[in-house]
This record gives sequence, structure tokens and C-alpha cells, in this order.
Amino acid sequence: MQAQAQRSQLRGGEQTSVTVTVRNASAHAAQAVLVQAKVPDGLALQSHAASLGQYADGAWALGSLPAGQSATLTLHVKAEAAADGKDRQIAWPISAGARTADPQISNNSALLGLVVLGKAVAQPVWNKP
Repeated sequence: MQAQAQRSQLRGGEQTSVTVTVRNASAHAAQAVLVQAKVPDGLALQSHAASLGQYADGAWALGSLPAGQSATLTLHVKAEAAADGKDRQIAWPISAGARTADPQISNNSALLGLVVLGKAVAQPVWNKP
């Protein structure tokens, strides 16, 4: 499993896309695949698109995933502004499971880190001679 953000640093009101990719590395189809990818506090879901299955309420239900195949979920999220003006670290854990036994469970999770920047960074003012 892999999770990747188009941008990992945002300001309040800015958007980014997060892509979650699951791959069945086994020699057999995985049945009843379910990925938990709830959008964490500090972000608001704007839209989503799944290459397979349905996404609702933080759960991506893929159904069956054939051996050697991959599926992607793209989540478009918007950062909420920090009320205190401080940078906010957002940890976004994502995990997958299936009814089918998985011989390698170590690749069934990902942790995505995002930062919502607080105050605007002052830009230098250049004086012309």
C-alpha cells in the first residue's frame, strides 16, 4: 500500500490531492478488500474518485482485487485554517484488510504526514538602488 500527497505543506484554504494505491502482490485474488482512509481532522474532503469499488464515510470497499492488480483512490482535500495561527502536523493513517488470508501483512498500511502552515511567511522586500 502506498499513500502520496500532491503537496505535503498547505495553508488554510488550500487544496491537495492524496492518492492511495493498493496492490495485490499475492498469487490469488483478495476477497472483500476494505481500506480505511478516513480524512483526519484539519482537512475537509472536497471530492473523491476510485478506480475500483466505492468510497464512503472513510472506508474504501474494493470487493475483489485480482492477483497482481492495483487499484487507486484519489481524495481531494482542503486544509482548514488553524485558529491559533500555528503550524499543525496532520498524521493520516491508512490501512487495508481482506477476508482472504494475507501472507504478508506488513505492507497493508501507510502513514501520510501533512503540515498545515499557520502564519504567512514574510517575504523579503528588495530595494532597488
